[in-house]
Amino acid sequence: MSYTDEFIQTILPLAVKTQRGTGLPAVIMVAQAALETGYGKYILKNTQTAKSSYNLFNIKGEGPAGSILVSTLEYQGEKLIKVDSYFRAYHSYQESFNDYASFILRTSRYEPAVAVAYYPEKYARQLQECGYATDPKYAEKLLNVAKECSLFPKVEEALKAQELIESEIPSDWAKQSVEKAIKSGIIIGYGEGIWHPKAPVTREMLAVILDRLGLLEKN
Repeated sequence: MSYTDEFIQTILPLAVKTQRGTGLPAVIMVAQAALETGYGKYILKNTQTAKSSYNLFNIKGEGPAGSILVSTLEYQGEKLIKVDSYFRAYHSYQESFNDYASFILRTSRYEPAVAVAYYPEKYARQLQECGYATDPKYAEKLLNVAKECSLFPKVEEALKAQELIESEIPSDWAKQSVEKAIKSGIIIGYGEGIWHPKAPVTREMLAVILDRLGLLEKN
């Protein structure tokens, strides 16, 4: 497995989790993290301790783990210039995703991007229009990463996998009742032996449940 594949495999579940919680597109978040950090090879580090900042999106300022001073290259017009800036530091990649989502959702200038978050391509272009990066080709590069790494199908697959896992976990308020229903035989499994607690109930399933409860009158 290449380092690019390994990086995407590491952060993809975090991006999908963030999308499900906020609506921001996982495809573009993964592409951003890959582009900003060179697929994890150039994540900003503390120059004195060599400790990772876990900053996947190169957001400036102070984060939960403080900040680090870094010299970077930024576009000024069409020219690249060297700039010293403080960047946020985190304790984990998950924390970086959480802060990214909060940063985008709570910063007014990104409202146009949030408004089209359901459309990843439009979201990427709006990020550039809103000034997320100084690179005039930022959106184009994000979409190229998404295409080259097949992020659209990968995210779709990961979304389905997370939904399936969560569909097998009963809500806290229903767990005890569900366990009783299984034990009594009122709820039975599907063909694969899984009972899907959050799956919709069909009419025939409802009829069987009512019959097992003795609530159907015999003619």
